[in-house]
Amino acid sequence: MPELNPTLKSVEQAAVVLMALGESHAAEILRHLDPREL
Repeated sequence: MPELNPTLKSVEQAAVVLMALGESHAAEILRHLDPREL
């Protein structure tokens, strides 16, 4: 897996990964998080 841009914040890196996964896979991951984690 390529390295993520180190200048991006953790939240931004997570957003890039979720976007790369696609809507259905990202939704499956987000479904397991509670409101504090979002």
